Amino acid sequence: MGGAALADRLRERDPTLRVLFVSGYPYRSAEELGLGRAGTRLLPKPFTPGELVVTVQELLARPR
Repeated sequence: MGGAALADRLRERDPTLRVLFVSGYPYRSAEELGLGRAGTRLLPKPFTPGELVVTVQELLARPR
């Protein structure tokens, strides 16, 4: 099971779940990951520790 499928399955249990995808591979489409959904972000590699912290803080700061 890929990350997008896992996120979908987990969101069946908790629709307000926040998801951060981290990848060095290009995706076929943003829709495949559900990036249009609230609470979903993609952090492409390479990234700095600071970028990771900021991204996680932004994701957690969003209302559920």
